[in-house]
Amino acid sequence: MPSNTTIYTIPARTGDYVSLQAGQKLKLINPHGNQVIDFWAFVFAGGAPTNMPTSFIRSTATSPSTAPSPAAAATETATETATETATVTAAATAPAPAPAPFPFSTGVQYFSASRTRSILSKLVPSAVDQDVLYTNKSVPLFTLVEDTTTGIHDTLFGCCDRFRYRNLGVGDFEHPSCAENMHLALRKAAAAGLFPAGSISSEWTPDPLNVFMNVPVTTALDRPSGGGRIQCVRPESRAGEYIVLRAELDCVAVMSACPNDIISGVNAGHCTGVEYEVLS
Repeated sequence: MPSNTTIYTIPARTGDYVSLQAGQKLKLINPHGNQVIDFWAFVFAGGAPTNMPTSFIRSTATSPSTAPSPAAAATETATETATETATVTAAATAPAPAPAPFPFSTGVQYFSASRTRSILSKLVPSAVDQDVLYTNKSVPLFTLVEDTTTGIHDTLFGCCDRFRYRNLGVGDFEHPSCAENMHLALRKAAAAGLFPAGSISSEWTPDPLNVFMNVPVTTALDRPSGGGRIQCVRPESRAGEYIVLRAELDCVAVMSACPNDIISGVNAGHCTGVEYEVLS
């Protein structure tokens, strides 16, 4: 665990992780200005409240009114029997590998941009209001306690990934991305023993908090045509500005110095390194 006197650098286009205990504060610093930090956090076994269910399905959700019709039940039974027979036959010749969890192992929680927006009823959390960032199960995960910027951040844009760059015209799938940085940082965290390797599928990336990113809503809502257009424009953060997040749960935080050099507004067209510090 970094001490509260050390500032760590994340080089341009790369990522890092840090393990936090509830009550510790994480300071995210923009040393050069105009650089976006994609931010995630994950809560693994032992970090989340233990007095809550893991599934989104209620224990009383199954009832006779939702049971399949007799014909459907007969078809389902026949299908299951055939499947079980094939499974037994295959198992006799070769052991079946354990399926990898998707998108993550049971009990894992993560920072949810959409859940945070719905609970706060706003697009951007604010330090002025000491706003809370929530997990996908509506549990307080962080409190935004300090912000020296003008308060411009983003929760709407998904992080860049190799597929999005292909969509933007990059000719292959080899452009570095925030999604890749997140997964590589999690791989290092797992190797350090913070959680079992393979707990998070590399085919899934949750939406981040885009720290310092400037994504204004440029048009009003117009129901027939959708409206509410958004646009990435130059960040307003200046060199040395920062935010401070207080952890409300033990978690693993992940940060990426966004490598997007295709959309000019994201990092003002120039990717630089960022810094972070853990405060008591």
